[in-house]
Amino acid sequence: MSAHARPALDILAELRRGRLSQELTDEIAKVIAACQDTGKPGEVVVKLKFTPKKVNDHETPRLEVTDQVGSKVPRRSVLPSTFFLTDDGRPVRRDPNQDEFPSLQGVPTDPADATASTAARREA
Repeated sequence: MSAHARPALDILAELRRGRLSQELTDEIAKVIAACQDTGKPGEVVVKLKFTPKKVNDHETPRLEVTDQVGSKVPRRSVLPSTFFLTDDGRPVRRDPNQDEFPSLQGVPTDPADATASTAARREA
């Protein structure tokens, strides 16, 4: 480190009057939580752009620093839903070519209905 170099964390702490530091803290926390939730890697990137500003000979040199925080938040894998296409091209969840089991007709598909049916059978 050169004798004139200012510590990077000091500069980062002052950008946008501390708002960059808070934004970076929040983004890191979000990515860490998503990594723990999904078991997948994530990423946080801080981009700094330094632009020297032209000044007159008697003015102090200036430098504008623009920052940008970006992230790649891991997402949970989502299983696809399978649809079958009828002869006329309509997507349906049940295979139109599959025969139905007569013994399963009338069996509730809603878990709440199934619980009620089971309780009614026990009482009988």
